[in-house]
Amino acid sequence: MKWLTRIRQRALLDQSSDEEQRCQTLELEDAIAKLPRRLQQIAWMVSERWTEREMAAALGVSQKTANRLKHQALKLLARELVA
Repeated sequence: MKWLTRIRQRALLDQSSDEEQRCQTLELEDAIAKLPRRLQQIAWMVSERWTEREMAAALGVSQKTANRLKHQALKLLARELVA
């Protein structure tokens, strides 16, 4: 999982990160891993700051659908982080 590796590398290799930020990144990584596969992909795109247009093109859907999927992924991710 490319996105998972990139999140882990970003957290562990960033020398300016403090321990709390690393823990938060690992919690986020765990929460993303619990999402359905397609929503994991979208959560990764959001974390990389992709635009809705870029997401729509990569997923082969309309921008409206990409926006809906983005909000669905973020909603489920928030639930996982709170739980």
